[in-house]
Amino acid sequence: MKAISPLELIKVLQEYYIKYDKVPSVDEINNDSNLPSQSPFISKFGSYKNALKAAGLYELKKDNKRKHGDYSDEALLEKLRIFISSKERIPYNNEVRIGMSPSLSVYERRFGSYYNALKMIGYDIGIQKQADTDRKRKSMLEKYKELAASLQRTPTSRDIAKAKKDGFGYSVKAYTDNFGSINELQLLSQVNPTVLRKIDKDKMLKDLVRMSEELGRSPLMVELPKFSNVFKASTYLNYFGSWNNALIEAGLSTNKRQYYSKNGDACLSYYELIIANYLYDKKFNYRKEVRYSDYIDTKRNYRFDFMVESKGENIFIEIFGIVGKDDYYIKTEDKINLCRQSNIHLVEIYPTDFKSHSIDEILSPLHATVKDKVIALV
Repeated sequence: MKAISPLELIKVLQEYYIKYDKVPSVDEINNDSNLPSQSPFISKFGSYKNALKAAGLYELKKDNKRKHGDYSDEALLEKLRIFISSKERIPYNNEVRIGMSPSLSVYERRFGSYYNALKMIGYDIGIQKQADTDRKRKSMLEKYKELAASLQRTPTSRDIAKAKKDGFGYSVKAYTDNFGSINELQLLSQVNPTVLRKIDKDKMLKDLVRMSEELGRSPLMVELPKFSNVFKASTYLNYFGSWNNALIEAGLSTNKRQYYSKNGDACLSYYELIIANYLYDKKFNYRKEVRYSDYIDTKRNYRFDFMVESKGENIFIEIFGIVGKDDYYIKTEDKINLCRQSNIHLVEIYPTDFKSHSIDEILSPLHATVKDKVIALV
């Protein structure tokens, strides 16, 4: 599927306005399987707002907001009654989202949800919710089968994301929200699953917990190759839809943000990124996330943030970032004591060091022969 040009995206917005007599919201764009997601609009124009401006619709959207804000609750409910009457049945959620003016978002802001508005005019919302769910799942399965036919193979989560970006089908999140996993979607679609039934979901989740215990935090997807006897990243993505979905199901916190250094290292904090880029720029020979047990006689599953070879000596770096938490403080003290007892050259770094010292001062032990084996900036 070819990428959509800026002119084609503008045409999509303008045709939507002509057809439905309203400016499409981001929510309406994302929930229409026949339209591109918001991603290409942001990619081509910098923001969805800029895309509306390019299509000459932004001012019209503001006018619509002012106009719809003037409706009383009863006037909005009456418009919903008329819309339902024109359909001769209760319209599906997506029909209201696309075909009614004022838009569904107006009803959601005013009444909390479309279903609340239905309830206020006397409809059984339980039946309607189930009908909407069943219809959406059916549509999603059909779109997935169409994608499989066009690719002539089983679509992966990456294929789904690319297709949605190009304006076809639903997002990966929509599929996992409605089917639980991409694997279940594949099985219900009766295509050959990319992840076979023999996969042990419990093992996948237990592996995540085990990795988190060794690392002392939630693992990154790029760290999977560091561990033995674990599933590949693609297996997690295909089964759970995303890495964060897998972490959530394992009861772990999601990785809020990742940074990547000039050398391609995955860094969990901006402080790590600063250190990694400095080591790369200064051409130090270094490694990340080396095990304590490789250099110290311990069974603890600790890892150093960095190990640097400098002047024929291994120097280890730890960035102790969570100051003030008792359990983290205990672990920090344990790490420092282990290094001291094992005569390990450890450079301790804390967030406050970056405010009071230059990076050259913080990492000065790398440039000189230092007798003390445990160094902390003061």
